[in-house]
Amino acid sequence: MMKNMLLTLIFLSRLSLAGAWPMVKSTGNTVEFVGDDVNYFLPINDKNGKLQYRLECHNYDYEGDEDFNFSGDFECRLSSVNQQERYSNLLTYTQKQTADWENRGLFYTAHFSSHCKSNRDWGKRRVFMMRGMTIELLISNEIIEKNGNGSYKLKSFSFTVSVKNTPSFDSEIYVVNNVPEWFHNPIKCIGKLKQLRPSGGQ
Repeated sequence: MMKNMLLTLIFLSRLSLAGAWPMVKSTGNTVEFVGDDVNYFLPINDKNGKLQYRLECHNYDYEGDEDFNFSGDFECRLSSVNQQERYSNLLTYTQKQTADWENRGLFYTAHFSSHCKSNRDWGKRRVFMMRGMTIELLISNEIIEKNGNGSYKLKSFSFTVSVKNTPSFDSEIYVVNNVPEWFHNPIKCIGKLKQLRPSGGQ
């Protein structure tokens, strides 16, 4: 009897967790960016069409958000529109976020070197499983050029976003440990950045 009650409580607790987040409507698209105009917006609605989250991406020049400091060559921010969050970006990789740049929505040109771009969690494809959904960010067909001062920049690229309803993923954020040293210090990838041509998108 007690065993059955315990199993019931476990089942109900899991059911409650699975229903803690709104059921989102799957969405996504692919856009092409050329030059420095890299502004992206995607509303994420629930099954009833009500706006729940907002995904927006910009580069370090963007100053249109007083609550968030965009950095890097391309950075995406996921925010909730209906509740106050303790994270400035829901794409953060840590529960102890102390700065806006502590997130996996942040891309530097150097991340697309042959050495760094294929990393499972930190390369050109980033996957987040949380809040009843799976979000995938993918940069492909990137063309990288070298500036006169010896630095590199993204000349153009394709950006694909996929959002899928996944009720079994019920965590508040998608925590990823073991941040590579080069992620926030991309100069360590530069030595491998030799091919200034499209990568093939995979």
